[in-house]
Amino acid sequence: MSRMREKLLGMKRKAISAPEEISEASSDTPADENGSNELPRPSVSENFRLLEAGDEWSAMDVYRINTEWGSFLLRRRVYPLHHRHGYYEFGQLEALLPFLGQLTPEHPPESLQSLAFLDTETTGLGVGAGNLPFMVGLGYYEQNGFVVEQMLLQHPAEEPAMLNYLLGRLNSCSHLISYNGKSFDWPLMKNRFILNRVAEEGESILEHVDFLYPSRNLWRTVLESCRLSHVEQNRLGIARTEDVPGSEAPRLYFEYLAEQKPAILQGVFEHNELDIMGLSILGIHMSLAIAGRLELDEMESEELYRLALWYDKIGRNELREEALRLLLARDVHEFRNQLPSVAMLYKKAGRMSDAVRLWTSYTDQYGDQAWAQMEPCTELAMYYEHKMKQYEVALHYVLLAKEILRMKKSLRMLTGSKLDALKEELNKREQRLKQKRLKASEEQQRTKNRKRSKGNSDVVHDQLCLW
Repeated sequence: MSRMREKLLGMKRKAISAPEEISEASSDTPADENGSNELPRPSVSENFRLLEAGDEWSAMDVYRINTEWGSFLLRRRVYPLHHRHGYYEFGQLEALLPFLGQLTPEHPPESLQSLAFLDTETTGLGVGAGNLPFMVGLGYYEQNGFVVEQMLLQHPAEEPAMLNYLLGRLNSCSHLISYNGKSFDWPLMKNRFILNRVAEEGESILEHVDFLYPSRNLWRTVLESCRLSHVEQNRLGIARTEDVPGSEAPRLYFEYLAEQKPAILQGVFEHNELDIMGLSILGIHMSLAIAGRLELDEMESEELYRLALWYDKIGRNELREEALRLLLARDVHEFRNQLPSVAMLYKKAGRMSDAVRLWTSYTDQYGDQAWAQMEPCTELAMYYEHKMKQYEVALHYVLLAKEILRMKKSLRMLTGSKLDALKEELNKREQRLKQKRLKASEEQQRTKNRKRSKGNSDVVHDQLCLW
């Protein structure tokens, strides 16, 4: 068992007192419709206390939380499950949980409460020791709402307390959800655990779903950018107004450290909160896509094609077929660049006749264009050479591919080693097909000769019988 696993299991037995007090406070009075936390102020105790009244932090709903490991600043907001953020309500994810679980089919989440949404604001780039996550945002579901907690460090000495608190929260979750978290946020946090001796190993006992990857699968050629804020605006109905860019967060944090004015970080808090909320809403949209409940007819052809590829990747074959059916019902010129890839999907699914039909349609319509892809020609050449044994037809597609290659070379669309490799491959295929064609022709001629010889023998035999 890893040291981190031991740490987490130990913390399950030794609950963190501060989170429990916050939870009790939140259960008495739910947040209002906008998520403004109208909670009764918790009583001051040795384990939990608020900053003094009148402090600028109080106006921002930021508390100082004391734990056995030290103290740090915490901002907590609760949104009721019926709160609408963009197109969806937070509570919609519960009914869609089985579909979200198909992204981690071996260990699907058992409940909303098993999900943790993570986003960090850091002093720089990279995951090395010099990059400090000065703000860690964590979203999770409680029985009656979606909670966003944001932990802020005023000083590096507060980091062990914050990390222990974070691990306590994660201890009750089985699935971590992030946006680019696999490459950045979570490796960075694991390093911080190690550096602060909170855990001696950077292993995670959580399943990790990084929504950046399916977002790129679906929209990298559809949207101008796959940044979370851009996806929110174009697919989730969330328009951020006066949002502080994440790239500005380090500068604002250093400015706060120099001037000690909490208001400087107001925009950073709001940006981080919107990121956490957006992750939950994006989870709803992705789950609807996996469930096949999006309006496919209204999608543009490129997005419908990307969706079919994603369905194929996650094993939703029936939805892939439906998406391809709708795509192929449209004008082929709308998705001509994707037609060869659609044919490859059919080939992979064992529907070779459909694949051949699409490749043939592509070469017939676009085979005389320099921008045309060569893959349909080579696939048809292989099909007619190895499957149909029609060497003349196969040779036709090899020569067509060579002509496309010649046009690409003349326009300098292909150069260098890649051009040479394609040319060599096509020349070898051409020579092989000519040899096979010659052998097939010779064999055909021998067959004819045998039939003619046999026919002559039969005639002589008949004449002898008559004589």
